[in-house]
Amino acid sequence: MFLHFFRLLPPAHRSRAHRVARLRRGRIRRVLRRLGRRLTLFGGWTWVAAASFIGFESFEVLLGMSALAPELLPLAIIALALAWHFREHLRTLRRRLRIRWRAARARR
Repeated sequence: MFLHFFRLLPPAHRSRAHRVARLRRGRIRRVLRRLGRRLTLFGGWTWVAAASFIGFESFEVLLGMSALAPELLPLAIIALALAWHFREHLRTLRRRLRIRWRAARARR
């Protein structure tokens, strides 16, 4: 009931502490909403990364066999996604090294 009273007051007549508390509550809500959105997107990309790493047909077999141990399926998908991410970093590193090696050969 007390907080309802503050909502009826114009912003200029509210106490500074109330305005700051309301601002912080809004910022916390925004941060939690953004964090939830990022986690949701990460979850979706995890499935796509796992499927692209082992192939979609093999991924279908993996999902089909998940009836035996469904609690291990998220761990398997995360492991596949991390392996895919590591492979992409290795490709980038190899490409950068190849470019540097060619540039060093061209300077000779």
